[in-house]
Amino acid sequence: MDELDEEDDPIFTRIEDSELEEPIFFTLPKDAGDDLTCSKLDGTSHQWQALNCAEESFSEESATCCSRSFGTFGLVSTEYIEVAAGTAEDLHDVIPKFT
Repeated sequence: MDELDEEDDPIFTRIEDSELEEPIFFTLPKDAGDDLTCSKLDGTSHQWQALNCAEESFSEESATCCSRSFGTFGLVSTEYIEVAAGTAEDLHDVIPKFT
């Protein structure tokens, strides 16, 4: 059997992971009241990162996210994203002090 060659076969195409001219939009389900952020899993660091797309929108049942590159996407806790990015509030100011 001959090996398939993507150069010769029109059913194959290679999509490079680069910046797209226009963003792709996708909708993910969510539970009401969850504080979530549209995120992409970084293939190098293996950490979730916020997409920060201006066209993101949230309802009680879903989130519409967008990106200018392909990858693994998800809705991730906003608190997790802030901690991973180093932008979280100082926990000493948030955790109640017991005396």
